[in-house]
Amino acid sequence: NTSSALFFAGGTDTYASKTSDYYGMSSQSDFAVSIWFRKSNGTGTNVAYEFRQGNIEVFKMQFQNDDNILFQINSDSVNFRQFTIASSEYSFEDWNNAVFTYDDSSDTATIYINAVSKSYNTADGGTYNGLLPTINRLYVGGDTTSGTGFSGSLQDMAVWNKDLNIDDVRDIYNQGRKQDLREV
Repeated sequence: NTSSALFFAGGTDTYASKTSDYYGMSSQSDFAVSIWFRKSNGTGTNVAYEFRQGNIEVFKMQFQNDDNILFQINSDSVNFRQFTIASSEYSFEDWNNAVFTYDDSSDTATIYINAVSKSYNTADGGTYNGLLPTINRLYVGGDTTSGTGFSGSLQDMAVWNKDLNIDDVRDIYNQGRKQDLREV
């Protein structure tokens, strides 16, 4: 059912959550984020979602100029770790499911596109030392500080305060948008 999807035209139209002190993600903890997306062809950087602490990006998913998908975890305003997967790993104009899962104890990430684990490149900026401890806002469809909005449709975003295994990810993908994700 795509009638509940949010469409973004790539500008500054962004959904901002209510300010909260907790989104199930914190420093020294595992977390996972899932989202269904259908990206329109286009150029430029497109932020699908980001978690923030004030003006600092804590965690985000964005499409680069070359349409590669970048996930970034920030320790603070300077130090970060990036995980990038190639644009050939998903289909333009089709619905795709992206799941980023992070195991803090082993400092490892697994990225799934359509329930298949994907290889990625990593890069650190500064001295990465874990996720920033507090998150108080979620933005979907863009980055409010730079105006790099997503171009396409987003649906059924979910956040867990644990890392997900392949069985969890397959359940999300195979059940599609009909599953109650609170059960995963």
